[in-house]
Amino acid sequence: MKDSFVPSESRKLRPRRSMERDGYELWATYDLGGGDIVVTSAALEGPDLWFERKLENRMFMSGQLHNAILAAKVKVNFLFAQAHTIDTLGIRAGRVAAL
Repeated sequence: MKDSFVPSESRKLRPRRSMERDGYELWATYDLGGGDIVVTSAALEGPDLWFERKLENRMFMSGQLHNAILAAKVKVNFLFAQAHTIDTLGIRAGRVAAL
Protein backbone atom coordinates (compact mmCIF):
# COMPACT_ATOMS: atom_id res chain seq x y z
CA MET A 1 0.00 0.00 0.00
CA LYS A 2 1.35 3.41 -0.98
CA ASP A 3 0.14 6.98 -0.59
CA SER A 4 1.51 8.67 -3.71
CA PHE A 5 -1.70 9.23 -5.76
CA VAL A 6 -2.35 12.92 -6.63
CA PRO A 7 -6.09 13.41 -7.28
CA SER A 8 -5.74 17.12 -8.07
CA GLU A 9 -3.46 16.33 -11.05
CA SER A 10 -5.37 13.24 -12.23
CA ARG A 11 -8.31 13.11 -14.67
CA LYS A 12 -11.55 11.16 -15.05
CA LEU A 13 -12.03 10.69 -11.30
CA ARG A 14 -15.20 10.29 -9.31
CA PRO A 15 -15.25 10.97 -5.58
CA ARG A 16 -16.31 7.96 -3.49
CA ARG A 17 -15.50 9.39 -0.03
CA SER A 18 -14.65 12.92 1.08
CA MET A 19 -12.68 14.30 3.98
CA GLU A 20 -15.58 16.52 5.01
CA ARG A 21 -18.24 13.80 5.01
CA ASP A 22 -16.27 10.61 5.75
CA GLY A 23 -12.99 11.73 7.31
CA TYR A 24 -10.88 10.35 4.45
CA GLU A 25 -10.59 10.61 0.67
CA LEU A 26 -11.34 7.82 -1.77
CA TRP A 27 -11.54 8.16 -5.56
CA ALA A 28 -12.63 5.88 -8.39
CA THR A 29 -12.02 5.92 -12.14
CA TYR A 30 -13.87 3.84 -14.71
CA ASP A 31 -12.70 4.97 -18.14
CA LEU A 32 -8.95 5.04 -17.66
CA GLY A 33 -6.54 6.15 -20.36
CA GLY A 34 -2.81 6.76 -20.47
CA GLY A 35 -1.75 9.76 -18.43
CA ASP A 36 -5.04 10.07 -16.54
CA ILE A 37 -3.49 9.05 -13.23
CA VAL A 38 -0.68 11.00 -11.57
CA VAL A 39 1.46 9.84 -8.65
CA THR A 40 4.37 11.48 -6.87
CA SER A 41 7.91 10.27 -7.42
CA ALA A 42 7.60 8.50 -4.04
CA ALA A 43 5.77 5.76 -5.98
CA LEU A 44 9.15 4.72 -7.38
CA GLU A 45 10.31 3.64 -3.92
CA GLY A 46 9.50 0.29 -2.36
CA PRO A 47 7.55 -2.56 -3.95
CA ASP A 48 7.06 -2.85 -7.73
CA LEU A 49 3.40 -3.86 -7.29
CA TRP A 50 1.02 -1.90 -5.07
CA PHE A 51 -2.35 -0.30 -4.37
CA GLU A 52 -2.89 3.37 -3.61
CA ARG A 53 -4.74 4.32 -0.41
CA LYS A 54 -6.90 6.97 -2.10
CA LEU A 55 -7.74 5.18 -5.35
CA GLU A 56 -10.29 2.39 -5.45
CA ASN A 57 -9.81 -0.89 -7.35
CA ARG A 58 -6.63 -0.04 -9.27
CA MET A 59 -3.39 -1.98 -9.04
CA PHE A 60 -0.13 -0.22 -9.86
CA MET A 61 3.16 -1.63 -11.02
CA SER A 62 6.50 -0.11 -11.83
CA GLY A 63 7.49 0.45 -15.43
CA GLN A 64 10.20 -2.17 -14.99
CA LEU A 65 7.71 -4.82 -13.87
CA HIS A 66 5.36 -3.89 -16.71
CA ASN A 67 8.16 -4.27 -19.25
CA ALA A 68 9.28 -7.60 -17.75
CA ILE A 69 5.73 -8.99 -18.00
CA LEU A 70 5.52 -7.98 -21.65
CA ALA A 71 9.01 -9.31 -22.46
CA ALA A 72 8.20 -12.67 -20.84
CA LYS A 73 5.00 -12.84 -22.92
CA VAL A 74 3.00 -13.71 -19.81
CA LYS A 75 -0.67 -14.05 -20.64
CA VAL A 76 -2.45 -11.62 -18.36
CA ASN A 77 -5.92 -10.16 -18.41
CA PHE A 78 -4.74 -6.64 -17.50
CA LEU A 79 -5.68 -3.46 -19.29
CA PHE A 80 -2.55 -1.37 -18.86
CA ALA A 81 -2.60 2.42 -18.76
CA GLN A 82 0.40 4.65 -18.25
CA ALA A 83 0.59 6.74 -15.12
CA HIS A 84 2.68 9.87 -14.79
CA THR A 85 4.78 10.99 -11.87
CA ILE A 86 5.40 14.48 -10.59
CA ASP A 87 8.18 15.58 -8.32
CA THR A 88 7.74 17.62 -5.16
CA LEU A 89 7.62 20.83 -7.22
CA GLY A 90 4.75 19.51 -9.33
CA ILE A 91 6.86 18.99 -12.45
CA ARG A 92 5.81 15.99 -14.54
CA ALA A 93 8.60 13.46 -14.86
CA GLY A 94 7.09 11.23 -17.57
CA ARG A 95 5.92 7.64 -17.65
CA VAL A 96 7.08 5.40 -14.87
CA ALA A 97 4.22 3.13 -13.85
CA ALA A 98 1.45 1.10 -15.43
CA LEU A 99 -2.01 0.36 -14.06
